[in-house]
Amino acid sequence: MMRDDAGQTLLEILVVLAITTLAIVPLMQIAEFGLSAWEKTHTQATSQLEGNLKRSMLERWISAAYPFDLNRREGANEHPLSGKSNSIEFSAPIHPDPQKNTLYRITIAKSEEGNIEAHYRPDFMRTDTAPNPHTITLYSEVKEFEIQYLETISFENEAIWVDVWQEKPLLPKAIRLSISFKDDEIEWPPLLIPIEIEERAFCILNPISQRCESGRIPT
Repeated sequence: MMRDDAGQTLLEILVVLAITTLAIVPLMQIAEFGLSAWEKTHTQATSQLEGNLKRSMLERWISAAYPFDLNRREGANEHPLSGKSNSIEFSAPIHPDPQKNTLYRITIAKSEEGNIEAHYRPDFMRTDTAPNPHTITLYSEVKEFEIQYLETISFENEAIWVDVWQEKPLLPKAIRLSISFKDDEIEWPPLLIPIEIEERAFCILNPISQRCESGRIPT
């Protein structure tokens, strides 16, 4: 009986292919699992980095709150910082170029959709018209947003945290932000922000010394 070398070679090839397939499938599953884990880790790292940048931006903007600026229009009286337990409005030089002495009026609040949004525009109290604000969403799917203000209540610098800051001639000593999300796995430690400028409202602020050259308490 003659050997069918071609038939045996084909059979051997089929066997090898079957064995190779059985070996490759687990490897592909391992590679797919590794890729999925990498994508998840990469997404989490990107989200964390973005959250840290927004947290730093909030800290930088609020810490730079001004009592008021050098070029404010005469008679344009508005308290420098107005705050409630879930929103805050203030003026600060947030232009990315530190050489530009430009104040912006900023409002940070939680929207009805559950987003924390920042609305900012050039401080219209220095101009004749109020420009349309720009809006950016800082955080989404927010459950609670709480703001507190540190107020000095005695000459001994005794201070308490209050939930409202309205019509006061001074800026608060510090501001504390707390955010919780609908996703309980997202952690956002409370952010304590000392105010850098400690002067009375409606002052002519020297941008170098960060002190009022003259000023008055609003009546």
